Amino acid sequence: MDKMSLSGLLVSVCVIGTALWLGKVPASTVFNPEALVLVFGGTLAATVTSFKWQTLKDALMLLQSLNRQSVAPSVNQAVNEIMDIVHFVREEGVLALQPLLPQIETDYLRKGLVMVMDNYTESAILSAMQYEADAIVNRQLGAAKVLETAGGYAPTMGILGAVIGIISIAQVTIGMQSLGPGLASAFSATMFGVALSNLILLPLSLRVKQLAWDNQILCALIQEAVLCIRNGEHPAIVEERLLSFKQNQPSSTAYARNAVSQAILPVSQNDAFKPFGTPPVQQNETTAPAFQAAKTTRTTGQHPDRNYKAVL
Repeated sequence: MDKMSLSGLLVSVCVIGTALWLGKVPASTVFNPEALVLVFGGTLAATVTSFKWQTLKDALMLLQSLNRQSVAPSVNQAVNEIMDIVHFVREEGVLALQPLLPQIETDYLRKGLVMVMDNYTESAILSAMQYEADAIVNRQLGAAKVLETAGGYAPTMGILGAVIGIISIAQVTIGMQSLGPGLASAFSATMFGVALSNLILLPLSLRVKQLAWDNQILCALIQEAVLCIRNGEHPAIVEERLLSFKQNQPSSTAYARNAVSQAILPVSQNDAFKPFGTPPVQQNETTAPAFQAAKTTRTTGQHPDRNYKAVL
């Protein structure tokens, strides 16, 4: 589990403990063994019943190494690594990457470059990389679904524990003096169920979903970079196109899901390369000059602001 998620869990525990301490609630009343067994055991049993073993295993493995499940550390680091490769390929050629492949930290990028070196077609590269990207994202979304489902079961188990506690109190309570502590102990199950759901399971579910969405964007960025390298695009053009991923970070699930399919379209077919489904912008003298320069380079081989002959 990454440091941020672990820190959030620790803060949640501290908040609950502080609230109980300020309310002067006895620990013996809160930590009811029957409530703990029913909430945690019942939630686990219901979750195991709902999913296949492989899905549960994937979810557990992902939680154990949440900070290592990203395709790349971040968009910035991915762009920096890719641009180093683009400049190297521009000077030395793509086959010169062979001895340097073990040094490439991003596994997804390394696999794409191997296919470029093996002279795969553009459609074959895109198909293979898209298949792996879908597998990565679907596995992570499956783990998020496990946590989300468990978060739905936990409060119900807490209510069930409270009902069982009230039934037990009704059978043995003799006077009103013992009714208060009995009810407090019974409702501790509800507290555990709600806390487990809203402070642990559901936040972790959203964390894993965010990881999946980020990976989808990173996969789209790397796919675009690999295709640019295969087609021999100039580093300046590649950098402009990759930086659009950084400048147009999606804020919704729909944008993230459309990233892969939108980002791979050629510039001439994609409204000056708007990768996340944003509305087309009217092209004029002040809008998207860099992308207009990219189009000029593709059609004429000349860039209006750079002397490519010095590089070539």
